[in-house]
Amino acid sequence: MLCAAGAFMLFAGAHTYGELREELAKERLEVQDPNILLTYPDARAPEGVEVPKVLIDTAREAEAQAEVIQTHVLALTGGKTYSELARDDPNRATYLNAVTLRTALHQAHIGFEVTMFVLGMGAILAALGVAVLALGLPLVRMNAKK
Repeated sequence: MLCAAGAFMLFAGAHTYGELREELAKERLEVQDPNILLTYPDARAPEGVEVPKVLIDTAREAEAQAEVIQTHVLALTGGKTYSELARDDPNRATYLNAVTLRTALHQAHIGFEVTMFVLGMGAILAALGVAVLALGLPLVRMNAKK
């Protein structure tokens, strides 16, 4: 039973991971590599420095891009958050768009992390099932011979 549960979780986790990656790639978020941008002040490459573009389709890239967006929007608003901006500030709409994008990227990141957890638990359950079979079958056979 443990082996079957582990196998199911491994299948479900792998399937969901692939589905998440595919759906994120469908959004075609092709941006300058956020992991590289975060090494520069204000997450902006110096003039003349070419940062390669990447398609955001992994948990790490999604999280890094969310950080880049946050850095850029805070630079735009002078470090003020949405609630600190005046109601008639034209940057409020931009900030709200940034929050929406960041939320979607964070959800993608969380989805990837949950699937990794499911894969890990599936591997543990499958290993426990194999261990129970490997240790239990010889005991059952010994008792059956008595």
